[in-house]
Formats: sequence, C-alpha cells, structure tokens
Amino acid sequence: MNLPVCIYIWFMSNVISSIDDQAFAGTPTARRIYLGGNQLGPILRKQWFAGLPNLQTLSIYGNQFNSLEDGCFQNLTTLRYIDLHGNDFTIIRKSMFSGLPNLYWLSLYGNHIHTIEIGSFEGTALTKLYLYDNDLVTLSQCMFGPCMFA
Repeated sequence: MNLPVCIYIWFMSNVISSIDDQAFAGTPTARRIYLGGNQLGPILRKQWFAGLPNLQTLSIYGNQFNSLEDGCFQNLTTLRYIDLHGNDFTIIRKSMFSGLPNLYWLSLYGNHIHTIEIGSFEGTALTKLYLYDNDLVTLSQCMFGPCMFA
C-alpha cells in the first residue's frame, strides 16, 4: 500500500484474517486505522504498525485477539486512543501498554479479562478506561498506579 498522504484508513467489518508485516508502511501520515469487526488474531503483532509515526487512533475491536506481541505499541508514542473491546483477552500484562505516554482512552470491555497485572497502565495518560463486561473478580490495591509501602 503506498498512500503517502492518507490520514484515515477504514477496513472495518470485512473478513480480514491476516495482515502482512509492515502492511501500513506506505502510509506514514496515517493518524487513524480502523480494523474492527474482522477475523484477526490471536496475536496482535508489532510489525503490522511499523512506520506509523503519526498514528493516534487504533481501533481493532471485535476480532479474535487474546494477546499482544511484546512491544506491540512500543514505537507508537503518538497513540492516544486504542479500542480493543470484544476480543478474547484474559490477562492484561504490565508490558502491554508501556511506552504510550499520550494514551488517554483505552477500551477493553467485552473481553474475558480476569487478571490485570499491577502497573499495567503506568506511563500512560489514561483519563478513560473501559473494563466492564469482563470476568474480573478482585481489584488489587496497586492495580492503577504505583504502590508506596511504608
């Protein structure tokens, strides 16, 4: 794909089941990518979004993801909005959203999340976090920020 001035990319509600590594590399100005309602999964790969220095919105709801490749969002420092609702996540690991200092909106509702590791949201700027309709049983003392022990 070579669309050097494309800002918005919509591939919602198709039957996409795979994405080639660096598929969006020819769209360096892309700010929003919508891949919701497809058949992608089970692992969200970091190579799919390589070369997107301006990406602000990533919507990949309603797929079949159950995990993220380590460092998946590592070089997407401008990312502000991630929609992962309606997938198959069960655990939110501490490293999943690291390196996202501008992330303020995160939707994880409608998954099967039963565990959120302590510090999973550290280093983000979250003001909106949607976790309803999951399998959470316990909210730990330090789940949403650093703990200070005396």
